[in-house]
Amino acid sequence: YFVTEVLGRSPAVIGTLYPISSITGIFAAPLWMLVANRYGKTKICQIALALCAICCLLPLIISSASYWLMYPFMCIYGFFNTGARLLPNAIVPDTVEIDQQQTGERREGLIFGIFVFVQQSAFAVGGFLLSLLLAFATHHAAAGTSSARMTGISLSFTLAAAVFEGAAFLWMLRYRTDPAR
Repeated sequence: YFVTEVLGRSPAVIGTLYPISSITGIFAAPLWMLVANRYGKTKICQIALALCAICCLLPLIISSASYWLMYPFMCIYGFFNTGARLLPNAIVPDTVEIDQQQTGERREGLIFGIFVFVQQSAFAVGGFLLSLLLAFATHHAAAGTSSARMTGISLSFTLAAAVFEGAAFLWMLRYRTDPAR
C-alpha cells in the first residue's frame, strides 16, 4: 500500500525493494553476531530492536517526489531488521543454559517451543492488526479526502511497525542473563 498508494509507484517497484532488504540482511547477519558476541547478545538485541523501531518511522519523510529514498531506506531497514530477528533466536540457547543452572533440569524443548509459539503468534497477530489498521484507514478515509487515506496508510505502515518494535525493545529491557537473578 505504501509504495503503490502513497508513493504512487508501480507494484513492480516492490519487487526491487524487498530484495535490497534481504541482501543487506545476508551481509549484516555476520556483523550482528560478531558485535553480539563481543558486547553481549542481550544488549545488542536491545539496540537492534530500538534502532529498528526508529528506522520504521523513516518512510514518514519520504514523499512521492523523493520515492528513490526507499532504496537506501530498505538497506537501513534490512540491516536493523536482521539484528532484530536474528538476535532473539541467538538468545534462546542462553536462556536454556540459565534455566538449567537455576533448576538443574534440561527443558530446552519447552523453552524453544514457547519461544516459537510466542514468535509465530506475534507475527500472526501483528499481521492481523496491520490489516485492521489498513482497512480502517482506507475505509474511513474513503468517505473523506485522499489526504486522509494517504495519512492512514502511512501511519499504518510506519507508526504501527515502530510501536511493535518499540514494545519488543521495552520487553527486552526486562530480560537478564544473570544466572543469579
